[in-house]
Amino acid sequence: MRRLLGALTLLAFLGSGALAAGSGDLVIQGNQALNGVSASTVVKVGVGRVVRVNVTTAGAVGAIYDSASIAGVASTNLIADIPATVGTYFFDWPFLSGLVYVPGSLQVVSISYN
Repeated sequence: MRRLLGALTLLAFLGSGALAAGSGDLVIQGNQALNGVSASTVVKVGVGRVVRVNVTTAGAVGAIYDSASIAGVASTNLIADIPATVGTYFFDWPFLSGLVYVPGSLQVVSISYN
C-alpha cells in the first residue's frame, strides 16, 4: 500500500508540470504573478504559497509577510527579508493569512505565488 501511495504521489507531482518537459530539471513556479511591485502591497488575501521573488531593481532590503493587510505587518509574521540585490529568490513557502510585500527604498520586484 505504501508503494502504491508513493507511486500515486509521484504521478500527481509529475502531472502538475513541476518537471520541465524533457529537461529533468525541477521547475518551481506559481500560477499567479504580480509584476513591478514598488510600494507596500497586499499581494493575496487568504491561504497560499509564495514561490519566488525576482528583484528587478535593486534598492534597500524588502520583506514578505504572512498578513492579510499592510497594517498587520509585524516581525512575528515575517516570512523572509528580500536582499537588496538584483536576482531571483526561491521560497516555496506557505502563508495562512495572506501575502504582503514591503519593498525597500527604490526596490522593484515581481512575485510568483499560488
